Amino acid sequence: MYAPPAPDAPPPIDGTTLFLRELTVTASYSAGPADMRAAYELIASGEIDPMPLVSHRLPLKDTAQALELQRSGDALKVVVLP
Repeated sequence: MYAPPAPDAPPPIDGTTLFLRELTVTASYSAGPADMRAAYELIASGEIDPMPLVSHRLPLKDTAQALELQRSGDALKVVVLP
C-alpha cells in the first residue's frame, strides 16, 4: 500500500480476491536514508538501469496528463521534463 486510507475508512481492498489468490498485502511507510543511498549507489554504478521503468516522458506543460496517466494505471513511471 502506498498511502494510508482516510481515518476511520477501511482500505479499498477486495477481501475475496485476497483470499482466492492467496495474496499478501504489506504496508511500508517509506524507504529510509540507507535504502535511498543503496539504491543511488546501484544506479550510479550501472548495476541497475532504472530507465526501462520509465514508460512516458512528457514536457512540463503536460504535467496534468502525467498525473492522469499515473492515476489511471496506464503508466508505470512518468518523467516530467522541464
